[in-house]
Amino acid sequence: VSSWVFVEAGLIGAAAHLALSGPAGDTLYLVATAQLALALAVSAVVHKPNRTVWGFLLVISFFSVLGQVLDDRYATDSAMRAVPEASFLAVQLVLAAALTVAVRRRSGSDSLGVVADGLIVGLGAWIVVWVSLLQPSLEGGRETTVVTALRGATLGASTLVLFLLAALLFSDAGRTRSVTLIGAGIAATLLGDLLFAVALRPDVVLSSSVTNAPYIAAYFIGSAAFLHPTIRDLPHPGPPRSSPPLTTRLVTTTVSLVVPVLVLVVTDPADTTDRVVRAVSMAVLAAAVIMRVVQSARANARTQATLVHAARTDSLTGLPNRAQMVALVTTALRNAWQTDLRPA
Repeated sequence: VSSWVFVEAGLIGAAAHLALSGPAGDTLYLVATAQLALALAVSAVVHKPNRTVWGFLLVISFFSVLGQVLDDRYATDSAMRAVPEASFLAVQLVLAAALTVAVRRRSGSDSLGVVADGLIVGLGAWIVVWVSLLQPSLEGGRETTVVTALRGATLGASTLVLFLLAALLFSDAGRTRSVTLIGAGIAATLLGDLLFAVALRPDVVLSSSVTNAPYIAAYFIGSAAFLHPTIRDLPHPGPPRSSPPLTTRLVTTTVSLVVPVLVLVVTDPADTTDRVVRAVSMAVLAAAVIMRVVQSARANARTQATLVHAARTDSLTGLPNRAQMVALVTTALRNAWQTDLRPA
């Protein structure tokens, strides 16, 4: 029950932040950050999460706080803007490493298929991000080359995080409440990164009350995840689901293929660099799709062979069962009557 209270508080706080600006909005953001720190301290004492979880969490928290502090300090200093941008990139890279560990430990029987589907989702998101956000910000020229490169790398790392999150949610392992909440919190953070990237476009103006609202929701949802008792089981393999999310995976991967193609069709390359990035991205996406089709065909062939073997043999001895024996005898008799030999 307490976890859902934090989720509701996060949604209310995000909505309130949209209507606030100036010191009031900054105070609400500070409250969200403070309650997350308090929730993590309580979770460390009560639930005692795995040390691996805490290691990643401390590093992510350090770079996140460092980036926020330096971002405010060097907001008008173009020469030092690269420092907070490097901190934000470190947050995404460490988060990607943490999700990689979680995916490896919690993947079910179809781990290769899960990774391939997640890769398609991440590549599709990258193409949309490049065309609609990153490439236009390069044309704006409002920041130095280093800052622009770091922001591009951060967006690329965000698509990697999206890929790993999709792989985690697509797996056959059952999701605990903490896994679901952590996934929702990461999704809210990625939404904040997306809004921040949109605000960098020269033709778009978004206030900080809009770009920071998803982060407030993410902080409260993160508190809900770490206060739930299932946080202890986060690094361990989950029980298999009774019904794997096959339909959800199919719909998500299909959308991740269709949307980038439509975006590329309706937009023209701005320059040679844009044309090269589009071509390489589509080539990699096509390779991922081919890999997924080949993997799926091989998996289906193995499953079919297993079913045929189970239908024709005895499960205890492995010898041909009655149905297979009758089929073999019938074939032998038919072949015998077609020659000079006759059965005894």
